[in-house]
Parts: sequence; structure tokens; C-alpha cells
Amino acid sequence: MLTRTVAVITQNEIQMRNLLGMTVKVYSYTPDQIVVANNNIYVNDKKVISGWWADINIQEVKAFFLQIQEEN
Repeated sequence: MLTRTVAVITQNEIQMRNLLGMTVKVYSYTPDQIVVANNNIYVNDKKVISGWWADINIQEVKAFFLQIQEEN
């Protein structure tokens, strides 16, 4: 957290926060707008999170979004 921004993913938005915890960008979405490909997360064809710099497990992210789709 001290060297890179933080992404907070909820059921309807992705918040990008700076090192102080302030939200700097918000990407609202519906589950059908999310694409996880090549270790990147896209919202409406715009790359939001790149897997090469984020300490994320892409398989867990895919499972999260699949769960959201099943709930809706």
C-alpha cells in the first residue's frame, strides 16, 4: 500500500484510492460490463486494473465477478 494505489472492488463499483486512502477515481459498472482478460480488468472496454502491477489473484477476481452475476 505504501508504493502503489489501492483498488477497492465492490458489487457495483471499483474505487481507485491514493496512498492516503482518498478515492481518486470511481468506475461504476454492472456485472455484464466487466471483462477479465490477460490478467487485466476492463470496464466498458477500458483497462481499469492491470494485473502486472497489482498484487491480485486473477482467479479470485473472476470468481468474485461470477458470484456477483449469479446474485443479480
